[in-house]
Amino acid sequence: PKMAVWQHDCLWAYNDAIFTDADLEAICRLGVGGKRKETQRIGRFGLGFNSVYNLTDLPSILSDETALFLDPHVRHLQSLGASTQRPGIKLRLSKVKVLDKFRDQFLPYHGIIDCDLEHGSS
Repeated sequence: PKMAVWQHDCLWAYNDAIFTDADLEAICRLGVGGKRKETQRIGRFGLGFNSVYNLTDLPSILSDETALFLDPHVRHLQSLGASTQRPGIKLRLSKVKVLDKFRDQFLPYHGIIDCDLEHGSS
C-alpha cells in the first residue's frame, strides 16, 4: 500500500549487458560524464540516463545481482538510507530475499525476460 504511488503505468527498457560496479556508481552521479575516452561506448556529458528523469523521479535498474533505486531529490527512499550524497538504495539480490521483504515492489520484475527473483537469476 505505501508503494502504490510508484506502481502504475511504466516504461520497460531492456538491454542484455550487465552493469559493472563502475557503471552503477557512474549512473548515480547526476550530470557527470565519464566516457569521454571510452570511444566504444555511447553516452557523453552525463546526459544519457539522466534523460529518464523526464519520465520518472524514481527510476530503478535491475542488473545481474543488483537492484538500484534512484531518488535524486531524496523524497521517497530516505527511510531506507538514501541521502543527498547517496541518492538511492542498492540491494544485492544474493543477500536480500526481495520477494519476501519487498514483494509488491519486485513482483513486476519477476518473470520478465528470464528474471527469476525466487531462485536468484536476474
